[in-house]
Order: sequence, then C-alpha cells, then structure tokens
Amino acid sequence: MKYMGSKDRLAHKIVPILLSYKKSNEVFVDMFCGGLGITDKLNGPRIAVDANRYLIALWQQLQCGWVPPDYVSRESWQHIKNKKSEYPDYFVAWAGFCCSYAGRFFEGFAGITETKAGIRNYQDEAKRNVLKQRELLANVQFITGDFECVKIPTNGFIYCDPPYAGTKGYGTNFDTELFFDWAAFMSKKHTVIISEYSAPIGFTEIGSFQVKSSISANGLAGDTRCAQTYTEKLFKII
Repeated sequence: MKYMGSKDRLAHKIVPILLSYKKSNEVFVDMFCGGLGITDKLNGPRIAVDANRYLIALWQQLQCGWVPPDYVSRESWQHIKNKKSEYPDYFVAWAGFCCSYAGRFFEGFAGITETKAGIRNYQDEAKRNVLKQRELLANVQFITGDFECVKIPTNGFIYCDPPYAGTKGYGTNFDTELFFDWAAFMSKKHTVIISEYSAPIGFTEIGSFQVKSSISANGLAGDTRCAQTYTEKLFKII
C-alpha cells in the first residue's frame, strides 16, 4: 500500500538488519505497521499494530478475502470523508488511504489522471498492490492500539517506525520523548529496533540509509516540491 512514510522502498536494506538480530523463535511485532512495507517482507507469525482503527480494519477485511471496488468517484470520496460514521471502518480506510493522494488520509482525491507519462488510474494501482500484499498476510495478527498499551508476547521482537520527531506526523500529536522512554523500558525484555532520523543517548545506530523524502524535519514537510535527501537510521540499545 502506498502510505505516508512507508518503508517499502527501504525494506531490502532494513529487513536483512532486522533478521540479523531476530531469533528464529521470536514473533515479529511491527508496532507502527502503516502500509506493511516491512511486515509483508517477513515470514512466520507476525503481529501488526497501528493506532489508526480504520487502517487495521482494512487489513483485517483484506485478510478475510475482501476485494476493493474498481473505483470510488470523487463525489463518493467526499461523502465518505465528511460522513465517516455512515461507512464501515475498512471502507473509510480504503477511500481515505487508497483513493487519496500519496496515501495521505483524505488529503486530496486520487482517481484517473493524465500525467506526463500518460493516463494513470491511481485507484487501480492501489487495488492491485493491496491484493498482491494480501497473499503475504496469512500469519499476521492485526491489533488496533497505541504502542504503550499493546501487550507484547514474551518472545516478541519489536520493530518501530514511529512518526519522526519534527515531521508532519500523520496528523497526530506524537509524544517522541514518551515513545523513547517506552522503547528503553521494553528493551530490558525484548529486542527493540527503531527507524528514525535521530535517537536519545543510550540508543546505538546500527544502520543508515540515504532516502529522498518530503516527510522531513523542516517547515515544508509533506510538500513533494520540497523533497530532499535525508539519512534514515536504525537504532537499538546495545
């Protein structure tokens, strides 16, 4: 799924590092699963967590065999945006993420558009992408919840891709300090690996990657015209 802040394009670099620390009997826990850019690249039992109930409902519905519609009109998209309570959560997520620009929740309608490369049907692309992902989700347990409230299995291996400090933050007021305090506490019992630009003292950098992003720590975060190259990093307590 195209999703704001997705790690899909970095997965080929991130996953090998995660697997180098993960034991074979550990359950992979993706604490901010988003578009499943990492989760769908692993095998075996996995737990995917996100605080967005609409998003989790969509993944669960897809996992059960639901096939998205071929097209949602601009008028329908606008009605769903304004009347979310009148629709199932999973359908709100479909319209909000997969029928919206760049996977940003209801931030601009994405339909059939003429581009420099020709006519593109963004919804059809989204549908094909999520149906391809669906085949990889058989052993995934989906949970709606905030990071500090989710019960982690004793053999849990935790990967976190939280809203980055100083960025657009997915429309949420994310408490980065609280998150890192939680991560430090959880590291006493579990392996915890975090994607971020930086981390507090005590967290060690175990990998870094250059990426062009518009979700950056500047005043114009989220504007693709202002995309720059940044260094994404992986951290853990050693």
